[in-house]
Amino acid sequence: MPQLCPPTTRVHLSFLAAMAEFQAEGRGGGADNSMIGRDIRDGGGQWSDPGVFSEYVARVVEQAREDAPRPAWMVPSTTLW
Repeated sequence: MPQLCPPTTRVHLSFLAAMAEFQAEGRGGGADNSMIGRDIRDGGGQWSDPGVFSEYVARVVEQAREDAPRPAWMVPSTTLW
């Protein structure tokens, strides 16, 4: 049975497939103010590189910490995939 888990590099290929599906739906454009849209615009074109993806995963996991650097408008958030 599928289960949610913290972001991990082990799901790299399925993550890329999922993001491609979102982009095919039109996500990631300038009018998409969702977290997925922002993430696609900020680095989606480079996620195929394992090093870049690893850094992205680390940033997403870090956002759960109270003291993590983030824009003033953001609050700590836990992401599960």
